[in-house]
Amino acid sequence: MTGIIDFYFDFGSPYAYFAASRAEQIAASHGRALIWRPVLLWVCRNHFGMVAPLQDGPKADYMPLDFKRSAAFHGLPFVWPPSFGKSTHAAARLFYAMAERDADIATDFARRALDAHFGRGADLRELGTLADIAAEAGLPRQHATDLGTTDSAKAKLQQVNDEAIAAGVWGSPFFVVDGERFFGADRLPQLDWRLAQGRGAEREAQ
Repeated sequence: MTGIIDFYFDFGSPYAYFAASRAEQIAASHGRALIWRPVLLWVCRNHFGMVAPLQDGPKADYMPLDFKRSAAFHGLPFVWPPSFGKSTHAAARLFYAMAERDADIATDFARRALDAHFGRGADLRELGTLADIAAEAGLPRQHATDLGTTDSAKAKLQQVNDEAIAAGVWGSPFFVVDGERFFGADRLPQLDWRLAQGRGAEREAQ
């Protein structure tokens, strides 16, 4: 691996759901590690004085149709979850608690949680639902129930929120590679292009 790609996202973001698998493919094709970093988007946007997307006037009217259209474009199922627009702190805390034990299992949990949330309409506020998803990723349900409420998980989420703000993250998904920022699932082709430029420069230098 020649470097990493920081993948900041909120578990409540449909666009993160649309982008995740493609982002992993792009990272792998360029020898990069995609680092999943869930955040609470409302914390980031509040810091920058920005309203929630669903409170953003015409944008709020635009998004429902765009969600369905984008899902169809990416060939993914889409269900409007009952918890849409609510804080996803429970899922993010559980992710970081799992990551302390096994980063691969935590990443698998994140993939499954996005799929469950937007592909099946699962409510990520429910600890039982999160425990079921964690069990699918390989963590016993009881361990998941206990881990999601630890002080260390809460502190880690706060730390990553602070790091996201310092990096200028205000949307989801948000990718940071070599100090350059890319916002949105629709910027993945540009991320791919930028990484290809870097690989070309590496080959010329050899």
